[in-house]
Parts: sequence; C-alpha cells; structure tokens
Amino acid sequence: MRDTDFIWGVGRVTLIIEPMGKETLYVVHFEGKASSEDEVIYKNSERIAKHGTFTSRKEIPSWHISKSKEGQKVLILRNQILQVNELLSV
Repeated sequence: MRDTDFIWGVGRVTLIIEPMGKETLYVVHFEGKASSEDEVIYKNSERIAKHGTFTSRKEIPSWHISKSKEGQKVLILRNQILQVNELLSV
C-alpha cells in the first residue's frame, strides 16, 4: 500500500466495511507503524497493489522492516528520492 507521502510499504487489511449500496472500504494497518496510523480507504484505491508489486522495485521509495543492533524492529526507507539540493552536495 502507498502511504500519503507516496511511499510504498506492506499494509494488511484488518477490517472490511461493506456499507449497503456503497463502495467497500478497507481499514489498513501499515507494517511497522503504530496502529494510530491505520487508514480507511476504498477497496479500488490506486494506493493498493498486490504484495511485492512496488515494494520489490529498486527505483521507487519503499518502507521495510529491519532489526536494530538491540534486536528491535525498526522501519527503514529504501530507495529514497533525494531533493535537487541534496544531489548537488553529493
């Protein structure tokens, strides 16, 4: 699933809401993020894709779970797109 900052990550549907006569909604939890960041989105949203469709690509930014030195799970950003001024200073 793509977050509101246009970064792809693994999301899990935790609840399906099927209102009568209206479009189906998903409650989605982003892996590695707090449950307070869960989102409600439409089932046919372009922000949803089959697992691995975007998170496995190397040319776009994506969130991944890693382990810290202390063994805790941490969320890291891969393939971050640099701002123009960052590219000039490299």
